[in-house]
Amino acid sequence: EGDSRTRMTYEQAYHTCCRHGIAGTPGFQVNASSAGLATEQLEELTRRVVGYRAPRDYPPEPTSDELSRFPVALTYRHVASVGPVIARTVYVGQEFRGRDGEADSGRYGNYFSHIVVGDGADDPFDGLLPIELWGASHWTTTESATTGLSALVELRAGSMNLAAALDRLDERRREWIGNVIDGVHAALAGGPRVVLVEE
Repeated sequence: EGDSRTRMTYEQAYHTCCRHGIAGTPGFQVNASSAGLATEQLEELTRRVVGYRAPRDYPPEPTSDELSRFPVALTYRHVASVGPVIARTVYVGQEFRGRDGEADSGRYGNYFSHIVVGDGADDPFDGLLPIELWGASHWTTTESATTGLSALVELRAGSMNLAAALDRLDERRREWIGNVIDGVHAALAGGPRVVLVEE
């Protein structure tokens, strides 16, 4: 009989500082989005899940090699108007990224956020935990030439899973992992947020 499940789709959007985007003028804006996201939803996503603050001890005007070593931010959040959302944000350097051989230009401080909206409340990411989408193949840091994107029709796990995470924990980390998990549970229940600083 085959698979009787309803095919899931995942609305998506890109947010960055660019010359061309939904706002129609150069600057930080939604570069492109899929058709299922209304203007009000994009505005809320921009307020709730995008942005990047480079670490203070990283170079203020990095080379392309130095850029590749900046931390990647993976955010999971419930956004009222759309539901569960995952965003991956990467620091990309200058405001306007070169195309067709042109050099990047403008001030430093630009980031690229790729936002993916879950499909459904009970199983929003097709059985995958948000952390399992770390390093997934659907993430991009490339601006769209047009303001329209197709919705994603498949999510595949990336490079992170529970076994891999546990393999990376040495004995010193194992001593405090319980406190981290307790803190995360408390944060999910409305307590203070958890900020984890790690190499």
